[in-house]
Formats: sequence, structure tokens, C-alpha cells
Amino acid sequence: MKKLFSVLLILVLALSCFTACGSDTNNGGNEGEGGQFGDTLRVATASDISTMDPTNFTDLNTQLASTAVYSRLVKFDKDLNIVMDVAESYENLSDLEWKFVLKQGVKFHDGSDLTAADVKASLERAKTQSLIAHIVEQIDTVECPDDYTIIIKTKVPFAPLLNNLADPCCSILPKALIDEGNDFNKNPIGSGPYTFTEWQPGEKAVFTKFADYFNQDEASQFEKLELRVIPEASSRTIALETGEVDIATSIDVIDYNRVADNEELGLYETTANQVYYVVGNQDVEPFNNADFRRALEYAIDKESVIAASQEGKGDRIKSVLPLNVAGYIESEYTYDVEKAKEYLAKSGYKQKEGEVIVFNTMSEMNTKMAQVIQSNLADIGIAVEIEQNTVAYHMENCGLGNYTLAIGGWSTAPDPDRFLRPMFHKDSVGINNFAQYKNDEVSKAIDDAVGILDPDERAKAYEEINKKLMDDAVIAPITGKLILVGYQAGLQNVYMDSIFGMEFNTVRY
Repeated sequence: MKKLFSVLLILVLALSCFTACGSDTNNGGNEGEGGQFGDTLRVATASDISTMDPTNFTDLNTQLASTAVYSRLVKFDKDLNIVMDVAESYENLSDLEWKFVLKQGVKFHDGSDLTAADVKASLERAKTQSLIAHIVEQIDTVECPDDYTIIIKTKVPFAPLLNNLADPCCSILPKALIDEGNDFNKNPIGSGPYTFTEWQPGEKAVFTKFADYFNQDEASQFEKLELRVIPEASSRTIALETGEVDIATSIDVIDYNRVADNEELGLYETTANQVYYVVGNQDVEPFNNADFRRALEYAIDKESVIAASQEGKGDRIKSVLPLNVAGYIESEYTYDVEKAKEYLAKSGYKQKEGEVIVFNTMSEMNTKMAQVIQSNLADIGIAVEIEQNTVAYHMENCGLGNYTLAIGGWSTAPDPDRFLRPMFHKDSVGINNFAQYKNDEVSKAIDDAVGILDPDERAKAYEEINKKLMDDAVIAPITGKLILVGYQAGLQNVYMDSIFGMEFNTVRY
């Protein structure tokens, strides 16, 4: 009898194991049920979105919302390879011409069909938008031989074209709505995996699964997506631990082990294709003096800044371009207080008694960086006062030059032009060129470099530009950022690429 019972028990256990293993291949056995997650994917973000118009922002949290609602011709995958989005294929016809064939049957959220005319209208509209015009300005014409074919002609041979077309600013909008003057911030209509539902500023933005999304293999398992604003890093971690949210972006490095060691949570990490830097407004004294800017370069203890703001986990960046971008160099600036004092004396600047320089930041991490820098500058006799603002306010005012000293951050596609043009070209003054740097020689070199199609020659050209910018001490580059995303252990395919892109529709349970 005992033997029979044992045999039956073994059979039951084997059947249970088979059932469990079978469920595991079906996304944890929660397909169609939602399991612990319900019908809403709840994501905690560090700051609010600034707009739903894909051509009117430069902040990273708005990027998350934009990619949920809109599609592009091509997009980046997890490893920043170019993959198809609404394009079926593309072909480089000549140095100046690119042909794209569209997928048929792609629907906008209003039910209309996406055609070549919509692509043409969207790219032409993007060229008129000041914040992002630099991404598409080399496009000369867009032609539509038929409803599903686009020929893009560039003004010059333009190596970064595919990378640029993958940017959210090249999102495709309905031509009919563009012609009507639709406000895409209030009425965002795209062809992405989610439709816009509501936005409660400072609290959350809500999106609904688009039933007619053209890529059903990547359709969301969740009926809704919520981007919840939780500014404090510790509060985001607590919300993740208590199950209030399913995913938390921007996990603080202080909480690294706390999340990594929690069996109920998962932690995704990668290094950002980004540079955080200190920048002064060159339209005002003393930052119009290169020797004063060089004094700051030597005065700042970059390693201590990284230790204080990222627990030492961030990469030390020694040029205006991130580590993995063509044209990266290692500058000669080191932490040297005596050299800093020499350059300060050479500049002729001496701070008046009681005078302080306002030092603007836009996040908790920025403020931690600024606190170390504040101490460093005090060591050479310069007093600064830290003022933290919202991301949107900070970006707008620094772009317009309404500041004196600030911490900036720039992350974008892995092409050097996408860093150098917005940050240092004279045409970007008043937009993304925080330093208000106006150098005809550098601007021409940036323009010329995009036409160099040989990768090695192009990299050499960017190295020379980089050397010039570092010699001018236009910015003081410090670090990139360790990207940390926490999530409930039952979720799969949670990632954020190195330019802070994330596709919520491909998250599975």
C-alpha cells in the first residue's frame, strides 16, 4: 500500500512539475489573467512629462510617453541597433538619397491610414520646431512616389540620418491634423502601442492599449499604462517594495543592494550614453573668460563628485563626448587646486565680498553633484549658492541663457553629431547650447563632419573638434550615469537602453 501511495505521489508531483514548466513558457502562467499585476502597468518616474507633442521636448521622461503613443520610420532596439518601425524596408540609393517603403495597414489612433503623405508632412513639420530642428535640418526634400514609398534627399552626404530618424522627434503624425493646426500636446494622435487617456500634471499620465496597433507581436499585455510621478528616489524604491508600482525608473544607486538583494524584485542596469557636465553662461562674466573656465576644470574633484552622487558607480568622462561615442578623447584636466588658483589669477577675476554665483540643478543627483562642487569652488575663493528647479524649467532657462552656472545633462543617439550640434553649434544658441558658445570655426567643423562617410576619417574629425572644445573649457564634463530600473520579479523583458529609451508594450508577465 505504501509503495502504491509513493508511486501515485510521484505521478502527481511529476504532473505538477510538467504543468508548472508548461506555464513558464507561457509568461509565468499569467497570460490573459494579469496575475498579481491586474490590467494596468504602473511605472514610477522621477519627474513629470512636459508635453505630448513629440517635437517639443528634450527631457527623458517625456520621451517615455512619446514612444508609447507615436511610431517612427525606424527605431532603436535594446542595443541601439536600427530596426524597422512603420517602415518595411529602406535602401541608400546614393550619397544623398534614401528610399523607405512603408508597411501597409498601419492605423493612426483616429482610425485613419498611415501613408507616405503623413511621413512627409511630419518631417517637414519637425524642421520648423526650434528644439529639435537640428536633428532633421539636413533633410532637403521628402518625396512620395506613391502612398507607401518615401524618398528622402539630404542637403549633403549625411551619415547620421538613420539614427536621427529613430529619434522621437521624427514621430509620424496624421497630415490631416497637421494641416488643421492640431495641438498635439492636448490631442496626441499617433500610431503607437498606446492611446493617450489623461494627464494629471505632477501626478500621472495614463494611456490605453491601442487595439489596432500594427505590430501585434509587440502589443501590450496590459490594458492600461500609468506613468506616476514620484520625485524622491527613496519613495520610488518604497513604492516598488510595497507593490504600489510594478516598475521604478531611476533607482538611486544608494538603493542598489536594497533592490538587488530583494528576491521579490528584479534590477536592470546599464551605462547611459550620456554626459553630465558643469557649464557657465559665456554671455556673462566671469564665464566669458576661458582662463576662468579652465580654473573650474582644475578646481572640481570629479571623482569625489561621482562618489557623492552615484556611490562611485558612474563612469568618469574626460571629454565633451561620452565614452562609447566616436571622437572621444581623454583631456589633460586633473584635480589640481594650485593649478586652478593659477588660472583664476590669470583670468583676473576676484569675487566681491558677500557675492555668490547661483548654481542651478534639476534633480536630486544634480544637487548632490553640486554640493561637492560648491565645496571645491570655495577652496579657490568662489562662493556659489545651489538652486534646484524642475527639469522642464531648468532646460528651458539654461537653453535661453537665463542662468549663470548650472549642471547640464545630455543623452541622445550614439552619433557624435547628436551631441556636438545641439550643445556647441552656434545655431543652437538659445535652445540647447547652454554655454551660449559661438565659435564659427567649430560650427563649420561640425557641419563638415556629417558629410564624411568613412567611419575612421569621421572619428578623427570629431576628435579634433573635441580637443578644441576641451581646450576652450566650454563645459567641464564629469560623468555618465548608471541606469537602474527596478521591477517586480514576475515581469519579463524590462529594460532601458543606454539613451533612456523603454518600450512598455513589450513588458510581459
